[in-house]
Amino acid sequence: IPFIIYSLLLGVNITQIVRSTAAYINALLIFSIIMKLSYDDLAKIVKVLKFSILLMFFVGLIQFYFPQLNEYIKIIIPRAVSILETGSVRGVSSLSSEPGRHALELIILFCSYSYISRVNTIKTLFVNMILIFYVLYVNRSLTGFTILCIYLSCLVYSLGIKNLIYIILFSFVLFIFINVDTLSIRISNTLTNLQNENLTIFSFLVDYYKQSGFRGASVANSYFNISLFGGGIGNWEKTSLLGFQEKPFLYEGLKYFERCCNGNAAGIRPTSFTAGALNEVGLIGLIFISLFLFYMYRNKTETGKSDNIFPKRKLIFLIPIIFTLLFNGPIGSPIPFIALAIILRSHQLSKKKYV
Repeated sequence: IPFIIYSLLLGVNITQIVRSTAAYINALLIFSIIMKLSYDDLAKIVKVLKFSILLMFFVGLIQFYFPQLNEYIKIIIPRAVSILETGSVRGVSSLSSEPGRHALELIILFCSYSYISRVNTIKTLFVNMILIFYVLYVNRSLTGFTILCIYLSCLVYSLGIKNLIYIILFSFVLFIFINVDTLSIRISNTLTNLQNENLTIFSFLVDYYKQSGFRGASVANSYFNISLFGGGIGNWEKTSLLGFQEKPFLYEGLKYFERCCNGNAAGIRPTSFTAGALNEVGLIGLIFISLFLFYMYRNKTETGKSDNIFPKRKLIFLIPIIFTLLFNGPIGSPIPFIALAIILRSHQLSKKKYV
């Protein structure tokens, strides 16, 4: 409420305040609800999780192999189909608004699935091979490729040294079948750049920043212009524009701004929850949000027993989710918070004290 009052005093449009406030509530409320679920109720959520993953795969494959059906999908998600129709280097977007967001949401849900999954190693690697080929050849987004690499690193760690032989075979099969020339231009450029013998970490990050379009710039803008109270809830456009004007090196030379804004600065909503929060409610607001999430995790509810034991090393799957919240998870999307809550609540259940 204090931040809403602060925004009103700044003269922010009430409609924008309501929309932004609803986006925060959407994410935090779903997290709170899942953290209070009993074991039986959480099991129902897990079933919905598995169905959602399969549905994303199904719709994406339909878009990719049967483009003539896009006219029907267009009724539900107009922007998703328009990307396919304009011949973009990116691929399908399934149930999301664009390919990058689709890959992000799919892999984040896979993180929670991988945490709760109790199938054997061979089946786990087979399922993940399907995910890899889908992201690289059907989805084709650089965002998806990035989060996929982070997720796969966590997967290898979670499987442990005892499954090393399966991991080596898995990597060998990928090496044989993945052809850089058939990937999207931005993924291909990134992989080619990695082969440069003069490559440094800094030069790679700069190149990746340029390849990321407006996303990297929008997030960096918030982190380079941190304030205590932000620019006001719903005032992201003005705050973002002022940030770019103060630090023009964040957008100068980027193709997105040259193509869409004639090389000038423009207000862009940060494409990450944390960056968006810093933009609107500042460091103080972000601290309040973090404390709320911590409180909901620590405030456990006793309602029964559980016989599931999840290895602590599987908590490694929190890393892609945290990365998403920091760099690539939009404020309006509840998906990262759903995945985060499922893992944390399942971790509580595994202790046999709380359900």
